[in-house]
Amino acid sequence: MLHEIASGSMDYTLHEIDYLAQAHWHHFRYRIGAMTGIDREQQLVHVASHQDEDGKPVTQERSFPYDTLVIAIGSRTNDFKIPGVAEHAIQSVACQTDLANNAG
Repeated sequence: MLHEIASGSMDYTLHEIDYLAQAHWHHFRYRIGAMTGIDREQQLVHVASHQDEDGKPVTQERSFPYDTLVIAIGSRTNDFKIPGVAEHAIQSVACQTDLANNAG
């Protein structure tokens, strides 16, 4: 699939994961925001506020209790060092945001 997206012959938006739908279908809760800490004694996860692409606040800083905690830190697509893929492939919005946040 990577080569189809990289060549522009596939609409990558058809294959994006809707986290809220996944949470509903698989019975877990998805909370948007960067994790700022974990209190293991009180079983709380602390999450930073989240802003939209225009910088407007969407959520406030908050904490959530948990029974079982799964920390999914994400991934990066392997381009298998194919010449031109890294320079010309269409990146997901999440990857573009990650790159922008970590630039410089």
